[in-house]
Amino acid sequence: MNVIVYDLPGDPGLEYHVPDPWVLQLTVGQGSSLADALASVAQQALPLSAANLVFTTDDQLPTLAQVRNRKTAALRAACQAAIFAGFASAALGASFLYPAGETDQRNLIASVTASLLPGLPASWTTPFWCADEAGAWALRDHTVAQIQQAGLDCKAFVVAQQQKLATLLAQVAAADTADAVAAIVW
Repeated sequence: MNVIVYDLPGDPGLEYHVPDPWVLQLTVGQGSSLADALASVAQQALPLSAANLVFTTDDQLPTLAQVRNRKTAALRAACQAAIFAGFASAALGASFLYPAGETDQRNLIASVTASLLPGLPASWTTPFWCADEAGAWALRDHTVAQIQQAGLDCKAFVVAQQQKLATLLAQVAAADTADAVAAIVW
């Protein structure tokens, strides 16, 4: 949690707590009422990016468990976004970007499964979407070995993202302050 100290005259305990990009929380020191603090803040120049402000007293700040839950949800979303961004594979002999959304992964599983069926002709291929280094997406034919390698590369990529998530979630669980939780990033 980033803390920016904001001093009102006679009240050095007023602080902004910024636990994530969407919430700005205000802790009112003992020398000010919430109404007085809000009136003073309204007169000050807040950053233009400060939107959706939530003002609260210190005893209403999120608990450590709530901060952990929010971070866990954010990390899970970041993991999913990283996976859905796609993975690189050199199955075709050069590096290509393969899509990895839910439907893409199902289609890759179906293609790999089809490549394992008995009695396939030696010239069997299956088309699969991928983008070359210039970003040109196309359905490119893959041989048995190529589609299986793309499948292995996808699996390794997804597992690496899941392992990263597991490591970060363990750090969240072990963090003993909201600041320590906030310091954990994807």
